[in-house]
Amino acid sequence: MDIAFIDPRKVKIRGQLPSGALHEADIQVCSPVSLLAMKGISIHDRIKGADKDAVDIDYILRRYPDGLTALGRVFKMDAYSSDGLVREGLQGVAKAFETLESIGPVSVASPDRYPNSEERAIVQQGAFLRAQRFLRLLNS
Repeated sequence: MDIAFIDPRKVKIRGQLPSGALHEADIQVCSPVSLLAMKGISIHDRIKGADKDAVDIDYILRRYPDGLTALGRVFKMDAYSSDGLVREGLQGVAKAFETLESIGPVSVASPDRYPNSEERAIVQQGAFLRAQRFLRLLNS
């Protein structure tokens, strides 16, 4: 997707090759904004695999280094706010996390990840509220 090339980042990875040799390389990855937008498009366009998309969306919202407010500010930057694919991705996120019972929160708190129903309810509510807070930040 073209969106992956908006503001790409270089990341250094280090590891051991199958041969046993140690190696390091710089790789290019998409920005958190691009990834979130791609996941929003994906979750809207497919049912199979939507669980993974929902978990990834929630992960980005939970783990963005400077928090949701900072992520919202980044989304409001001209490079992103004027991009049609970014807007489409945000619409997908909004639809997937529209209610507590929508595919996003339900998928994040799936029974195979959270067999305890009380814990599942807490995780589901957290995912829903986090997404709603993020979406409100974009509209403020």
